[in-house]
Amino acid sequence: MRIAIANTARNYGGQEAMAAVLAEQLQARSHDVVFLCRPVFPALERLQSRVAVEPVLRGIDWDPRSIWRARKVLQRHGVQVMLVTTNKDMRSAALAAWSLGVPVVVRRAMARPLRGTPHYRFLYGVLPQHIVTNSHATRKILLDSAPWIDPEHTSVIHNGIDPRPFREAEPAELGIPPGALVIGFVGRFVEWKGVLTVAEAWKRVVRALPDAHLALVGEGEMEAEMRALLADVDRVQWVGFRRDVPSIMRSLDVLAFPSTMEGFGLAAVEAMAASVPVVGARAAALPEVLNDGVEGLLIPPRDPAALADALLRLGRDPELRQRMGRLGQARVERQFSLDRMLDAYEGLIESAAER
Repeated sequence: MRIAIANTARNYGGQEAMAAVLAEQLQARSHDVVFLCRPVFPALERLQSRVAVEPVLRGIDWDPRSIWRARKVLQRHGVQVMLVTTNKDMRSAALAAWSLGVPVVVRRAMARPLRGTPHYRFLYGVLPQHIVTNSHATRKILLDSAPWIDPEHTSVIHNGIDPRPFREAEPAELGIPPGALVIGFVGRFVEWKGVLTVAEAWKRVVRALPDAHLALVGEGEMEAEMRALLADVDRVQWVGFRRDVPSIMRSLDVLAFPSTMEGFGLAAVEAMAASVPVVGARAAALPEVLNDGVEGLLIPPRDPAALADALLRLGRDPELRQRMGRLGQARVERQFSLDRMLDAYEGLIESAAER
């Protein structure tokens, strides 16, 4: 099967990671994959050694130049199905595919309502042959906000990961004393990820757990505000953006992940794969990924006191952390494996090509 995958992002997050994984792994399964992106795509060098990469997109909505270039790429590679992974892809690469009669599959990974403007009705109601979401929560939000989308043209495929690196990686060196309790946040520093909730909760935790350290792994627009909040608070390690995610997760004892709009919650699943219990917000897709009291704890959204209480409970109980960690790892291997995800995408893409 000749497949095109598009992602116009310039920053690296869960959607970009999944787009790159799908390209690499479908290629490894003997499909011919071409990846359309910007010249500044974050994983460009790695992808170029594994799949055909065409950095022809500019990230400009309805850009005639990007559409024309994408058309040429699709024709040259004889693409049979186009998979787009961001909204911007739909305004360039998907339009190119649609204009050539190439079936378009949209991967919707944001747990946000869809606006009902005419151009969104076209992009989601006319352009794609199928819309696949990464969780049932994301699909429900999509369909509730856009009743003009035919539910029969939608489905759910959970994200999947290879759990082996998360079992086998050496813990990362974070500059934290050996034997300390490490509570971590891993992700972009944006409001909806709950970073300010983490900062406020840490002020409570640091007073009650003298051996605990907070590792903040990531970067983003809220960093200055977070640094101001934590300027006089002890035992905070600013790790910055890291790509060695398995090693990072292996260095944590608990993941604090009070995100409120997760389409899936990849960081939570990666922590679970590393046998790390997760404290997550009871919002969007996280309750679908994480069972409260089993693989971790769920708390009300935007509630620093509840987050602090949950972190203290886990921080004071190593046996509970170990039990939840084992159950989390087993859940990932059973429910969120890479092979399971790839099997589902292969079936969906082949079905789209046959229609």
